[in-house]
Amino acid sequence: MNNSPSEIFTTLRFNGHKVKTKIDTGAKCNVLPLSSLQSMGIEQDQIDPSKTVQLIAFGGNAIKTMGNVSLNTTN
Repeated sequence: MNNSPSEIFTTLRFNGHKVKTKIDTGAKCNVLPLSSLQSMGIEQDQIDPSKTVQLIAFGGNAIKTMGNVSLNTTN
């Protein structure tokens, strides 16, 4: 685990695949790039587009989302 005064990272397993993850206790949702999902064997048709939300980053930029997917998570 890499800890600094402003950021905390850990490695989690999503569906059995290790992913370095930033812990953000103030976030309202968790975001993964499509490429990360694909590397875990998650296909785009497994993403539920009915749960798409508009996200605004800290700097005010909009982040395009594709929907919702459920993953088994362990550390």
